[in-house]
Amino acid sequence: MSNVIFITYETRHPMMASFGMTVETIDKKKNFESYIKSLEERHVEIAYLSYEVYRKHSDYLDTYSGNIAFILFDGKESTNNTAKKRMKDLLASSIGIQSR
Repeated sequence: MSNVIFITYETRHPMMASFGMTVETIDKKKNFESYIKSLEERHVEIAYLSYEVYRKHSDYLDTYSGNIAFILFDGKESTNNTAKKRMKDLLASSIGIQSR
């Protein structure tokens, strides 16, 4: 099981899935704190968050002091190709793969 995941409300996220990480779609009504505890039990180390998930749970995430590193990822942000390539390279290196 991967220890790097992407948490979103969307049912699919092809860009993040293309990196080989687990994409977890959560329900907006889900108890977020218990979900994070379940991630800790699964030994997840890095969790990328969609902007929508972060916005809804920012109070909890800003005070979180556990072992998971949360990284905000906003794939809908309009950026130029250089910035997109840099983000792709950063994501790839953080999960231990090479990007083209």
